[in-house]
Amino acid sequence: MAVATVALQRSDYAPPCDLVILVCQDSSQLGQLGLREGQRVEADSRLGSCEVKRARPSPCTYTSDTSTRIEYVRVPSVERRGEIVVVKDSDKIYVYPADVWSRVMDDYINPMIVGDPPAEPGLLLYGPPGTGKTQMMELIANMTGFTTYRLGPHTVYSKYVGSSERNLTMTLESALREEPSVVLIDDAEWLLTSRSLAGGESDAYGQVRVNLFNYFFTYMQNLKNTKRRVLVVAATNMSPSAIDPALKRSGRFGRPVFIPLPSYETLLTYFKARGMDEKEADKAARYLASMGGSLADAEAYYDAWKKKKPFKFESTEGRGYVRPVPPLPVTLSSDERSDGVKSVMDKLGLTPRALSSSSTRVGLIGPAPFWEALIVDLLLEHGRGSIVVSDARYVDEATMTAEGANAALIAIVPALGPSAINFIHTTAKVPVFYIASRQDEERGLLPGGLPTVVNAKELINELRHIRSAISYILKVQLSFANIRYEDSEVQDVLNLMNGPGEVNDTLVNVLVKLTSLPLVEGARELKSSGVLRYYNNPGGV
Repeated sequence: MAVATVALQRSDYAPPCDLVILVCQDSSQLGQLGLREGQRVEADSRLGSCEVKRARPSPCTYTSDTSTRIEYVRVPSVERRGEIVVVKDSDKIYVYPADVWSRVMDDYINPMIVGDPPAEPGLLLYGPPGTGKTQMMELIANMTGFTTYRLGPHTVYSKYVGSSERNLTMTLESALREEPSVVLIDDAEWLLTSRSLAGGESDAYGQVRVNLFNYFFTYMQNLKNTKRRVLVVAATNMSPSAIDPALKRSGRFGRPVFIPLPSYETLLTYFKARGMDEKEADKAARYLASMGGSLADAEAYYDAWKKKKPFKFESTEGRGYVRPVPPLPVTLSSDERSDGVKSVMDKLGLTPRALSSSSTRVGLIGPAPFWEALIVDLLLEHGRGSIVVSDARYVDEATMTAEGANAALIAIVPALGPSAINFIHTTAKVPVFYIASRQDEERGLLPGGLPTVVNAKELINELRHIRSAISYILKVQLSFANIRYEDSEVQDVLNLMNGPGEVNDTLVNVLVKLTSLPLVEGARELKSSGVLRYYNNPGGV
């Protein structure tokens, strides 16, 4: 339907208007709109900042007897802070990556508001639970102000033959009649799942699913072909590989919009926007980022903090990947930061450029907590984040998160398996670090042909006489183990490491195993000198 660029103008005869409904994005009053008796009114046209949502009949002539109603669109406050957008809607606060928000506004909301069809008839939001997908859908509906329809399995599926298909058809056809309109489909797995998966269901149910999908597919294609002002917004927690490929093509949903788990920076911005001071916000953001927490977890944390109650992390399944940061900041002297970091990088065969190269692939042999802490901090030292992935089901999502966040991937080899490792190795367009045990290496679980493979114990032995390097490594391990320390205690360890004769295996183990469970659970409050005694006396200090 063509949309007029001028809402109201004098014209030849049209019947009197019974009803005119305007949708406005500000507090415009009827008299301020310049609406005069005798003017021609047509649905889907514009008047200043308002849209003529309905005119009955259309076109018609405005008279003093016309029933007129103005509906105001709730426009949230939006503030960009670097690469993060803070959205305040009533008493709610949401944070999104700036590129996600810009794409939703530029391709979907703004075209609809000015009278054009959206860039694609469908907007598919996907990502982990609790990241703000449902809230994004509601914001879109509120900001456009158009008639909104909601679809879900409870409103569509029926036990009667043909009723499910009829329920879906009636809702979607209503959206066409009420154009411009928005259709919201939350938890859209029931409709978007690949048709190939329907074969594993009962014959009757599987056929209904295929029928619903086929109608929906055709409906989406027709929206694009006829340039209708109907936007279908769907949200799902599914991995993109489970979504039917036909829906992800241009002309239906196009490229899905991924809303990732929040980074440390995103969480820090959220907590500060809620009114936490810098210290409390930093502590909360570090904790939740390292736990793989969502924005829903952040809201629960804030509520507990405000009520002065302890917070218990109860995120359900998780996604098998996290965006870690040290629970305590790593305090480094200038020598440790420059000489220590450089020495470690040299022994690993890495350069600052390699930490940004999509071709970088490094094998790391030894305890996962040791390598994870060290690589995460080296990346942070060079301005890059990291994604640690340990679940094969979500390697594609973790990879996409890393690529979108300009971060490196840290793959826990024994937890992923050969097929997931191969997927990462061949498709990830970011640096990848593979952490494996010696047994994993011997079993051939590391990708073949890695240019660099480093053993943790050999790294420590080679660096033991470089005080800045060992100090750096020790401080990183203490910080990631959430153990507070004094520089004098770190020096005690360095003196032992640099003593005459062969280095004691216990001292190497302290550095290599410092973030392992026995230490973290049994000696979290120990000072670094106490850590040495802990390892010398496994039963306790």
